[in-house]
Amino acid sequence: RALASLRFYPEIWYEFGSYELAGNDIVSAETIFDNALEALPKCLLLNFAACDIYEARGNVEKAKSVFDKLLKNAALDKDENAMNRLALVYIQYQKFLRRVDGVAAARAIFKSARMHSKISSRVYVAAATMEHLVNKNTEIARRIFELGMKQFASEAWFVLEYIKFVKMVNSDNEIFTLFERALKSLKGNEAMPIWEQYKEFCNQVVGQGGDVLLLEKVEARMAEAYPDHPGLRGLLSVAHRYESYGLSPDTVDDLGFYRRNQTNILKSKPTLMAQTFATLVDPEGKMDTSVAEAAPTDFPNLPEFLHNFVSKLPTNYRGPVKQVTEVINRIRMLQLPPRPSTRDLPTSSKKRSLGTMKGSTTDIYTRRQKQRL
Repeated sequence: RALASLRFYPEIWYEFGSYELAGNDIVSAETIFDNALEALPKCLLLNFAACDIYEARGNVEKAKSVFDKLLKNAALDKDENAMNRLALVYIQYQKFLRRVDGVAAARAIFKSARMHSKISSRVYVAAATMEHLVNKNTEIARRIFELGMKQFASEAWFVLEYIKFVKMVNSDNEIFTLFERALKSLKGNEAMPIWEQYKEFCNQVVGQGGDVLLLEKVEARMAEAYPDHPGLRGLLSVAHRYESYGLSPDTVDDLGFYRRNQTNILKSKPTLMAQTFATLVDPEGKMDTSVAEAAPTDFPNLPEFLHNFVSKLPTNYRGPVKQVTEVINRIRMLQLPPRPSTRDLPTSSKKRSLGTMKGSTTDIYTRRQKQRL
C-alpha cells in the first residue's frame, strides 16, 4: 500500500527489501530491489545499497550490471554535479571489483576512468590510496599521483592529498620538492592551503631537530605572497609554532592577545590557536583584560630618544584605549622600508653609528648618576 503512493521514495523500497531479508526470504528481497532500481534508476544511494545486497548473497554479476548502468547514466548527465557523480560511481565500482575480482579488475576500471573526459581528481586519489593501503604497492600509488599531477597540479585539494601520501611514506625530501612544484602552479587564494601545510610541515621538522631558519624563510615567503593578510605579520604569524599536543600559551597576557586578534584568528585556517581562543577566553567577556587594554596614565623617565615621540602624544587623555586592536593592526600592516644591515654600511659609518650609540648610553647613565647625587 505504501509503494502505491510512495513509489519514488527510496527509503520505502529499502525498508521493504530489508524486511524480506530479515525473514531470510532472499529471492523476494532481490525481486523488491530489482523493482526498486526500475523505479529509481538514477538514485545512487539505492543502487549502491542494492549492489551490497547482491554481493553479500553471491549475486556478483547482477551487481556488476547495476554498476555498468550507473556509469552509463552518469556519463550522460550534463548538470554541474555530473563530474562528481561520475567520480563517485567509479570509486565505488573500483572498491567493489577489488573485493570480488582482485587487483587486476580494480586497476582495469581505473584505466577506463582515466580515458573519460570528465574524470575527477578524486578518482586518482582513490586509486592511489587503494594501491598504498590495500595492495601495499607504494610505487604504483606514487605513479598514479604523478599521473594526476600532469592534469590536476593546479587543484589544491589533489596536491594536498599527494602531500598527505608522501608524509605517510616518510619521504621528507620529496615533500619539499612537491610543495615547491605546487606553489609554482597555484596562485592567490588557491595556494593558501598549500602554504599553510608547508608552514606546518616545516614547524614539525623544526620540532624534530631541524633548523628554525627553514621555518622563518617559509613564513617570510608566505607573508610576501599575501602582503595584506593580517595573520601573517607580527606575533600572530609565529603563534602557531608554540601549540603542542592540545596546549598553547594561556596566561592573562596571552589571552589578551588572542582576544584582540579574534577576527584575524578566525579568518585564518582553523588551528589550535583558534580553538584556544574559543575555549580559554570566556565567551561572556567577564575576564579582566585591564592589563592588556588600559593605557598608562603617566610615564616613567624615558630615554632621550623617546622624548620627541612622547611629546607628540595627546596629554589630556587619561582613559582606557578603546581602539587598541585597530591601532595594533595598523602598526602591523605598515609597510616599513627594509632595515639596512650593518654589513652593508661603510666602515666609517659603522664606527660613527656605534660611537653614537655608546655616547648616548653614557650620557643617560651620567645624568642618572647626577640625579641620584
